[in-house]
Amino acid sequence: MSAPALHLLSEASSPAPAPAAPALEGGRLATVERIRDWAAAARRGRAGDLDRACALVGAPGAALEDAHGAALLAALASGCRTPLRLHRRGDAASWDELWLIRLLERLAAGDEASARFLVARRCAPKAARRALFLAGRLAALAADAAG
Repeated sequence: MSAPALHLLSEASSPAPAPAAPALEGGRLATVERIRDWAAAARRGRAGDLDRACALVGAPGAALEDAHGAALLAALASGCRTPLRLHRRGDAASWDELWLIRLLERLAAGDEASARFLVARRCAPKAARRALFLAGRLAALAADAAG
């Protein structure tokens, strides 16, 4: 199996300066760090597959969230039309990380049409279905943890 197409960049190693992403605060900053953790797990081969992530529905919250997050990043890495560009911990958020935050926020708000649009612009149809399912589960887990 080939390595997922997740590119981890530091600002110093970026081939060309990208437009500055907006600064993040609070919950969004924590979400970016979680995304980076999930990407690292996906790159290490701990993403498993969709069947494994679905089988963990009864697992404790953190383990379930990590499994779904890593599976989501692996699904995006294999199904996105362009590779995701993620930065290292502590760096400013990349536009792809902001895109993923928007996807999770739209799903948490119940705005499935916007979520479908976001995913359809980046992913092949088969990958889009998987990404929407996994992102929806992550949004639901975050809502359960918050309330």
